[in-house]
Order: sequence, then C-alpha cells, then structure tokens
Amino acid sequence: MFNVYEISDDFDVFVAFETMNNRGKKLSNLELLKNRLIYLTTLYEENELKNDERNSLREKINDAWKEVYYQLGRNKQNPLNDDDFLVAHWIMYFQYTREKGDDYIRFLLEQKFTPQNIYAKTEVRVSSLQDFEEVREDEDTDQEEVEINGEEEITVMRSRLSPKEIEDYVNSLKAAAVHWYNTHNPVNNPDLTTQESLWIDRLNRIGIIYFRPLLTVSFLNKDINSGKRINIFKAIERFIFITFRLSRAFSTYRNSEFYRAARQLRNGELTIETII
Repeated sequence: MFNVYEISDDFDVFVAFETMNNRGKKLSNLELLKNRLIYLTTLYEENELKNDERNSLREKINDAWKEVYYQLGRNKQNPLNDDDFLVAHWIMYFQYTREKGDDYIRFLLEQKFTPQNIYAKTEVRVSSLQDFEEVREDEDTDQEEVEINGEEEITVMRSRLSPKEIEDYVNSLKAAAVHWYNTHNPVNNPDLTTQESLWIDRLNRIGIIYFRPLLTVSFLNKDINSGKRINIFKAIERFIFITFRLSRAFSTYRNSEFYRAARQLRNGELTIETII
C-alpha cells in the first residue's frame, strides 16, 4: 500500500522525507544519512558541480548504499545492524569521541554533512591555467589573479564541504562494508585465507570487544599483507584474554586508544607493528 502526498514545487522534497520519516517507526541513521548526502548534491552551484558530475555523484551514493545493504543482509540468519556499521566506520574515518552514544550521528548530520557547509564559502588557491579552466571561466564568484614564481594563481570561492569529500566518504563506506561482513562471518569465507578465517573466528569466540574497527581497517590498508594481519590478530587475542578474561577489566578499558589507532592505521599515520 502507498500513501500519496502531493508536494508543491516550492517545498523541499528531501526535507519532507526526513520530517515524515521521523514519525512512527524511525528510519535508521544510515538511511537518513543517504537521503542527506543526495540532498546535498542538489545544493552545489553549477560552477562547482556540473550536472553530469552531480548525477555521477548521486549514482555513487546509491551504489555505495546498495553494496552496504547487500553486505549487512548477506547472512540471512544473522543480518548485521545498520547503525553498528555506521558507528564503526565513523570511528575509522573521523575523530572518535566518547561524550554520548549518539555523538557520531550528530557529528555526521549536524556538523559535517550539512547545507550550511555548502553555503559557507572558503577561498581556494588554484595554481595553474588547467585548474582554472576546471573551475569554469564563466563563474560569478570573486577571483583574484596573482603571479608567484612565474605561475599564475587564482583565488576562487568554494564550499567548505566539497563534492570530493562526499565522494571519498561514500567510497570508503562501500569499501569497508565487505570487510565488516567478513569479520562477522569468517568461517568458510572465500574472501579470507585459512589462517585469517581461523583467527577471526577465535576472536569472535573469545569476544572481540571493541576491536572490530581495527580488524576492518587491517583489510582496507593496502600495505598490510595476510601475514601482518595474522600477527595483529594474535596480539589482539592475547590482549583480550589477559585484560578482559583473566583480569576482568571494564569493557571500555583503553577503547579510545585503539579506536584512534584504527583511524591512524587507515590514514597511514601509524604502522601495524607499532600497534602490535
């Protein structure tokens, strides 16, 4: 059955979507985030995001969410929670805080991916004629031309949140989804080596606590081979066994440190050997 709502042209359909779905059974934060990102693509001016680029970015958002939902529901007997994945990815991608349980979605929807960050403009220096042509010669924003070391530099006004940031974020979500699934379902998994399956299964049996984001990042980092992953899996198991099973530490003991390590490993700021 369908409820049909006729919306006048001057009413924003994306705002209507968020408002109407805030009643009754609420949408997951992952669903709200998808709507928000697609909405943001409609706000960029033509000189910053051409129509074909806008359509391409929208397709990438849809494709990313299609992959995420496929991976989350891949095991029909044990579907994975939307928001658990979104929290974990936020830990890997952004700066972790432990203020409140919902600080991740408040950051994503109220601080990072907001219309205000598109309407707010910042100056960007463009250092070549080619870059200038990409900015578009017919744009209305203020431009200032200067000469530095014989190269022409141009100052243009760009949104604080660039289309590239949205693209990078959704691509990261898409890439992380399959590894998130694999860490939950390692047994008889063709994507994993025999040793990887064995050790991830051991971690799940002993209780992985808060280390799943770190496991996921170990697969996302292209510089980490299977042997290095096995080494960190062994170190994590030993840490969990001694700290939480023998010593009975609180489940949050040192979680901020290892959440931060997951993000630093993803960004290449920390080596796996240092974490071990």
